[in-house]
Amino acid sequence: MKRNIKQPTYCEFCGAPLEKYFSVETCAKLCDLSVEFFRKRIRKKEIGFVKIGGAVRIPANELIKIIKQYPNNYDEIEKLLLNKSLF
Repeated sequence: MKRNIKQPTYCEFCGAPLEKYFSVETCAKLCDLSVEFFRKRIRKKEIGFVKIGGAVRIPANELIKIIKQYPNNYDEIEKLLLNKSLF
């Protein structure tokens, strides 16, 4: 069975994450989908995720893959995800 769990990558100099990670609740709000949609994908390992302590986080690149399936919201959400000044 192939595991789709992505290991976080960190900057070798400062230790900061190189990618943004979002909670399941935030992903649901951004995509206008239910929280259960994401939890089901995580349970079935259909979407990459990272466990940080007890928390489950979804990397931005995985979220963008899902958003591309819904083109009417894609442009707006991609701008939010890639805008580093918001986070």
